[in-house]
Amino acid sequence: AVALVNLVARRWGPGMLFLLPWLCGPPVIYWAMAGYADVPMALLLLAGTAVLLITGPSQPVAVAGVLLAGCALMKNEGLPLAVLTAGSVLVLSPRKAAAGKAIGAAVAAALPWLLFTRIRGIPSDLVTAETLRPARVLELTPRLWPIAEAWASQLASVRAWGLLVAGAVAAVLVGWRPRWDLLVAFLCSVALLTAIYVITPYDVA
Repeated sequence: AVALVNLVARRWGPGMLFLLPWLCGPPVIYWAMAGYADVPMALLLLAGTAVLLITGPSQPVAVAGVLLAGCALMKNEGLPLAVLTAGSVLVLSPRKAAAGKAIGAAVAAALPWLLFTRIRGIPSDLVTAETLRPARVLELTPRLWPIAEAWASQLASVRAWGLLVAGAVAAVLVGWRPRWDLLVAFLCSVALLTAIYVITPYDVA
């Protein structure tokens, strides 16, 4: 993770060092010590994206594809996150061919698992015909407010993501500006995770 931040900062300037607080954020340490798959999934997503963006026209995109494929296979949300990120690069930056190949690698890697679970009848506990029923989704829209409150409290808390927010603000103040493709990918990812919280059959708390 430290090597990844070093790579990104060398390529896009010291402002990107604001990512360092993410590595020592209390949630990351807790999830890593508990063995949750969220941490390696996030690292594979970030590493795959960074490698994709620094891969030149004469260099193979296989490394980025393999890293994003690892993200896709790590958790159920890994595949849509990888596709959203590489898809934003595909649409909004000149790296269209590389991003298209990276998406193809991620989808190809996840396809056997998707087919296996389909054939074996292994259901998802979140995405089912019932959880996606339009009438049910509309009934659950009041969940958006407590979800937004939870996002806000996590971003404001030093025990959660407050350090990362402070680092991002400091980076902007010293001149760093986010890439449009990655900003779109980030916002789409937030929307995806919010939608998961809305449709979950579990207590939203």
